[in-house]
Amino acid sequence: MTRRQTFILITIMVPAFAAIPVFSSDRSQGGGQRLERLERLIRQLNHASPEKRREAAEQLGDLDDKRAVPALIEALKDPIAKVRKGAVWSLGDLGDPRAVDAIIVMMKTDSDKVGREFATEALGQIGDKRATPELLKLVGAKDSFMRATVIEALGEIGSPQAVPAVIAALKDKEYKVQWMAIRSLGSIRNKKAVEPLLQYVREPKARHCNVLQEAIGALGAIGHRSAVEGLTHILKNPPVTKPMFDVAFIERSWSEYIKENKPTPEQIKRYEREKLLSSPGQDGDRARATEVRQAAGAALRQIGAPALRRLSEFLKHADPEVRTIAAATIKSIRSAKPPTTKPTTRPATVKG
Repeated sequence: MTRRQTFILITIMVPAFAAIPVFSSDRSQGGGQRLERLERLIRQLNHASPEKRREAAEQLGDLDDKRAVPALIEALKDPIAKVRKGAVWSLGDLGDPRAVDAIIVMMKTDSDKVGREFATEALGQIGDKRATPELLKLVGAKDSFMRATVIEALGEIGSPQAVPAVIAALKDKEYKVQWMAIRSLGSIRNKKAVEPLLQYVREPKARHCNVLQEAIGALGAIGHRSAVEGLTHILKNPPVTKPMFDVAFIERSWSEYIKENKPTPEQIKRYEREKLLSSPGQDGDRARATEVRQAAGAALRQIGAPALRRLSEFLKHADPEVRTIAAATIKSIRSAKPPTTKPTTRPATVKG
């Protein structure tokens, strides 16, 4: 699992953990000091010690200085895998399209499996559409982490060309690939994804609550009126869901976190909520149903005015939770400021 995927997993498991600083960077030095350090680290890329070269490759990304790009591209040829991985990670952070061709070569040919995965992530971070055709060749990779990383990168690049492949990934046997497909469809925001996402949500087998919420959120991000009927149905009859993790796992993770961090009241509140959502009994079922309904309300709010008519039909629903969410969503839509548009100037009519 790569560093980014580890961070994502933690973010799904306990959203309050999202505030944890996972990686640090040093971008606060003055101009003279930065240049001196940049030049020193570039020289260090040629050090006899592989460990020193790795350190230089990783620290050059922290400097956020694109003058390091040519040297880092050259470091992708280093005979030591950990140096190449440090270099490609920094190139992803720097986001310079000059590195795309070299990174594509690494993604396709590097002898290190994790190195190929890092290269794939870097292409997503850079976001250059030139990488799309090469990424599409890898959507069927045998390794599930590689498939998930490819789908994530396609979502970050956002090319409409990738939409059919990302939609197809909704049926992948691995949840992490499905989840990345959902997130990517929400990022690309192509209306062709609406019906496949609704089908995903409607499938009779129980989905993990977090993954289902992501799918509903992606429908909201796309924001197309064709999702209104499906989302209001979810509001009325939320699908059966199952916990993403068991309570013991949540408790162990929380114990590890508080050993080194002082949790905020909000984090403690979220931790208790996550424990409830992970419970297998009726209390957990009700809590997960509420989360799914709230996600549907949030998605309808993003769609806006086209959802008002259907939402108004739920103001007298027998379930008070449905009434409350519908009313709050209607209020939010009506109070939202309309998008600002520049006035158009019509040419004067010439009368003959």
